[in-house]
Amino acid sequence: MQGKTPVFPVETSNNFSVSFQVSVPFKYGIGIQPISLTSTEPAAGSIAVVSGWGELYVGGPFSSQLQAVNVFVISRPECDYYYADYDGINVNTICAGVPGGGNGFCGGDLGSPLVVGDQLVGIVSWGVGCAEAQHPGLYSNVATLKNFVIEQTGVQ
Repeated sequence: MQGKTPVFPVETSNNFSVSFQVSVPFKYGIGIQPISLTSTEPAAGSIAVVSGWGELYVGGPFSSQLQAVNVFVISRPECDYYYADYDGINVNTICAGVPGGGNGFCGGDLGSPLVVGDQLVGIVSWGVGCAEAQHPGLYSNVATLKNFVIEQTGVQ
């Protein structure tokens, strides 16, 4: 991607994706494996895993160990309700959290993966606070942005 600036398919806060170029190739083995990009959006109610090294709570310290937690994919209408004050969400966004809040991503987790099964379904985008009950986490929808990611990175 050197020398070129990617143009996102829709200019809105509902999109976020990030790519990195590493100077030393990864050596695949136990704990380091590639992941497939999904072609279909996960169904509401699907159990997903979000992981990252972000803050342990709002304004708190960053984790020194990778953290992971199960969350549930939330339907678009329900998520639109939670984010009505922010003009809702679009098709490039999926929503995940847990009833009552308390589990999800936090500051510093931007760009972290949301995984269902063995596929990347989302990329941490934004939210209100950390794992709040009435504001579940928002993720870039890999299914709708897959072609863009492939065009920009060559990763399939």
